[in-house]
Amino acid sequence: MLLLASLAAAGARAERPGISREPLPTADGTRATLYHYVPEPGLGPRPALLLLPEVGTTRRAYDFDRRGLARYLAWYGVEVFVLEYRGAGASDWPASFDFETLLENDCEAAFARALAGRASIFVGGWGLGGTLAGLLASRHSRQVAGFIGLQAAATLDLPNRPMAELVSRLERLPSMLDLRLASRRPLFEDRSWFEVMVANDEGLAAAPLRAMRLSLLAPLPRALIEDLLRFAREKRIVVGGEDVRESIARYRGRSLLVIAPRDNWIHPEFATPLVDSLGRERVEVLVLNPLEGARLEYGHLGMLLGSEAPRDVWAPILAFVKERR
Repeated sequence: MLLLASLAAAGARAERPGISREPLPTADGTRATLYHYVPEPGLGPRPALLLLPEVGTTRRAYDFDRRGLARYLAWYGVEVFVLEYRGAGASDWPASFDFETLLENDCEAAFARALAGRASIFVGGWGLGGTLAGLLASRHSRQVAGFIGLQAAATLDLPNRPMAELVSRLERLPSMLDLRLASRRPLFEDRSWFEVMVANDEGLAAAPLRAMRLSLLAPLPRALIEDLLRFAREKRIVVGGEDVRESIARYRGRSLLVIAPRDNWIHPEFATPLVDSLGRERVEVLVLNPLEGARLEYGHLGMLLGSEAPRDVWAPILAFVKERR
């Protein structure tokens, strides 16, 4: 615990790891973007980790205002790759794509690039990005050293009034949804969907939230929205004709699941079925609330960028990646 606390205290250091951005050609010809965080030389053997963001967000979830999980891990000797999907940030913006397209094209291309020259890498993701990371782990089990799911969803549902209201609005949307514009409109009790569903814990200060909206969010095409609506109605996530719980169960390696109880978008009950799918004897579960030792009760975005995230989230991830078994 003293080691984790000391690592967390240094998490906000301003030193800059080597960061590069490269276009990432995919199987269907669309270009995604891959960011590469390279540690300083002389830090010993460097494990590598591919991070996938939440669907509808950019790589800023892992590197916002010179602070984030990607920079932190690189500072402590982990080589980090962060994917920015098509339709987000510097990537190509095709007219339409769905959830399976992200897996088969963007995620597979990013995995191949991060794995190049290595026997194995870690894969991780946030929200539905965690679902995609789990699917990569199941497909490439021998090349995956460990899987990290940050509020990774195994199912979707309509568990609360804000979620039900959000879904009802999505059903009336045109061909493309600009999440940045939508984040300004009230959804529930005069708060926007961004405040209710994503940034709803005390670990996020009010001042940076506007900048987060502008740099973190990306548009979503109608086809992808229809996938998410279908997942919620059917209470299961199906990719390639198979329930992801069955797909991910084929991964037999180590896993770390990080669960945020105050998350109004991907509730804990959506993540916990992954424990059974992955095998309880191989899964470490970190619950982010004070009863479990966390300093805050985290929501969806706070688990990555909250004021205490370096201690409560980043340091345990570093320990998981650095641990040798």
